[in-house]
Amino acid sequence: EGAQNYLNARQSYPVLLFAKANTFKCFVTQAWMIANNTGIQAFLHPEGIYDDPDGGALRRALYPRLRCHLQFQNERKLFADVHHETLFSVNVYGPPQSIDFDHIANLFIPSTVDACFALLGDGVLGGIKDDRGDWNVAGHRNRVIHVTLDTLELFGKLLDPAGTDPREARLPALHSVDLVRVIERFSQYPTRLAGVS
Repeated sequence: EGAQNYLNARQSYPVLLFAKANTFKCFVTQAWMIANNTGIQAFLHPEGIYDDPDGGALRRALYPRLRCHLQFQNERKLFADVHHETLFSVNVYGPPQSIDFDHIANLFIPSTVDACFALLGDGVLGGIKDDRGDWNVAGHRNRVIHVTLDTLELFGKLLDPAGTDPREARLPALHSVDLVRVIERFSQYPTRLAGVS
């Protein structure tokens, strides 16, 4: 009980206000506090911070530090003791700046990341599964989604309650830049997904 009170204390971790604190959230925010002005941190951690409805304050602190977000699914059993549907991500953080990071979702093996950054985008961009029904591990340049404040504003319009600050928007696990264009179209429609029951 004492540990939980400490982790949830506003004085200990002010950016976790309103969010349910856990060890990895506290560890990540501690790393930001102790890093020097040019320090870089990279962590593999659960995906919950990106879709927690109460995690806006944490995302407000996180997005300016985030340089790269690589979201994996454990379907290929990279971690044998972890459930195959578990989502986790590799996250690279640096000193705060304007929001500017790369985002790749639906990854199954690490080599796909290298292929996404190495390819020029030629050829057909596959889906989450390939033609044989296996998890798609092919890379493609259009899998890399460059996220800025404008991109977060777009995501917030579609997924979050009206008036949500874009710096607190949830981050969807989009498979390609083409889906960002689809969201742009949806965002022009007056009814929002957040308001549909």
